[in-house]
Amino acid sequence: MDSRRCLSVLILILLLGPFSDAGGSRAAGVGAPSHTLIKQPGSYLSPDGTCRVALSVASMGGFWVLRSGGEARGRLRVDDVNGMAWVGRHTLAYTTSPIYGVPGVYVYACGAPSPKRIVGPRTLSKAYPDGQDYFELHRVTTKEPITLYFYYAPNVDKVDFTKFRTPASLYQVRLDGSNFGRVQNAGR
Repeated sequence: MDSRRCLSVLILILLLGPFSDAGGSRAAGVGAPSHTLIKQPGSYLSPDGTCRVALSVASMGGFWVLRSGGEARGRLRVDDVNGMAWVGRHTLAYTTSPIYGVPGVYVYACGAPSPKRIVGPRTLSKAYPDGQDYFELHRVTTKEPITLYFYYAPNVDKVDFTKFRTPASLYQVRLDGSNFGRVQNAGR
């Protein structure tokens, strides 16, 4: 490895943190493992190495922005992403909040013209014309049929985030949008 590349890797480690599966962060050139929950800014390569997405902090507002096709100007831009995971070789699942984004549970196949919302908001208001429901990805199964588990609340303004992430707020949906509902026996 030449000295420029070593310096670049060192700078990436200093900026993004060390390479670690625990947080799901991966440096350039290394595919993120499928089904690993990602909840921190960084650049993430799909498991098959064909697609890169970046999760960054918006300069105004402090929310997370998801982009595909490069870190600066991607084909996809999604505001207020609060959790994501690769759910296939080049398919990404993610959830969004209504505060700065359009709330829901989404699946994005790299290269597709747009993501597919598989669970949308059920509560609309003047303050939140796109929906005031809060969705936050919690985990993804590794066996077929792939199932996404997420915390859900119908009104973000009424959520007490110190008590929210409990089995009572845990929902599930399959990648095709079927089997949506509250998780039964989530406490076991």
